Amino acid sequence: MMSYFIVIGVVLRVLLPAWLMDRLFGDPVSLPHPVIWFGKMIAFGEKRLNKGSYKLWKGGIMSVLLILFVYSVTIGIEYALSFLGTPAVIGFDIICIFFCLAGTTLIKEVRMVFEAVDRSLEEGRIQVARIVGRDTSELSAQEVRTAALETLDGVLDEKIACGTRNFAKEPAMTEKETLDAIDTGVRLVKQCKENGYQILATGEMGIGNTTTSSAVTAALLHRLASETAGRGAGLNDKGLSRKKQVIQEAIDKYDLYKADAFTVLQTVGGFDIAGLTGVFIGGAMYHVPIVLDGLISGAAALLAKRIIPGTEHFMIASHLGKEPAAKAILKEIGIKPVIHGDLALGEGTGAVMVFSLLDLAMSVYNGHTDFSRLEMAPYERLS
Repeated sequence: MMSYFIVIGVVLRVLLPAWLMDRLFGDPVSLPHPVIWFGKMIAFGEKRLNKGSYKLWKGGIMSVLLILFVYSVTIGIEYALSFLGTPAVIGFDIICIFFCLAGTTLIKEVRMVFEAVDRSLEEGRIQVARIVGRDTSELSAQEVRTAALETLDGVLDEKIACGTRNFAKEPAMTEKETLDAIDTGVRLVKQCKENGYQILATGEMGIGNTTTSSAVTAALLHRLASETAGRGAGLNDKGLSRKKQVIQEAIDKYDLYKADAFTVLQTVGGFDIAGLTGVFIGGAMYHVPIVLDGLISGAAALLAKRIIPGTEHFMIASHLGKEPAAKAILKEIGIKPVIHGDLALGEGTGAVMVFSLLDLAMSVYNGHTDFSRLEMAPYERLS
């Protein structure tokens, strides 16, 4: 009973005030953040130790030393404050927890990073440096956005590499990278199944990935790039023409009309498409229905069917996308879309929209609403 009251006391005296301060104020912009210091110490050690032999041992030793250092400093400060009385120690603890929570501030900061990088890359690098400890001076615009998102709770870090290669010059991924990305998708479906999920929606967020998905589709369906490439996020006529040219040249360069699905994915695909391909394969392996969204997830679904026939039996098409290749993909897979809304979306929007319709259909099915309960005569089949 005594330990119970001690826990309640800690919550009321320390955790609750720290949480309220975070909700009300967020982190003060003018003050340096201790997490940034931690990140800089880690970056300092990684730069000097993450090379040569015994990297794992050196990294482990560095981690232990950093933990001991932070612990020793914290205990030392608390010991010094103890001479001023218990309120001083509690105040210090509240401030430490307040800085470590950072829930309110992180959401605002991530939004500010995206707004800053839209204005200029350099401004985005400066803004993201406020919430990450790494060197941001050489980050690309996409890496700036990724670094910001990785700070949020719930965002999984499944990075294979810092982007794929330019397929106009060389294959987009190595064989190992492609397999790792597919395996990531399969593994995430397994985790979701174990956590009780019964259906999953797919979606993606990126710039330029209608190019990779159009290239994959053209190669798999033996179509010209002009038949599969669309305007994506809003290309003008000149940009669309260049997009078609790049895709067709890559197909011809690597002779992809004669290649198998895995080679097509490795050569002109991307980590997003490979990961989604793994999700569709995982859906079939673990008997979890997977809902397609736009063109990118459609291309991944087609790849999954080609790599492992039968995966299509666990796919549900949410909507017919606006991109030229969307209809051909669904026809080739052999599934029909639920929504015909001429949507130019791919961030999982269409997949989520169809969930309400699926819930409605299942409520009728599970409710056993039949003609007898409605006091109606059933239909009779005409011979």
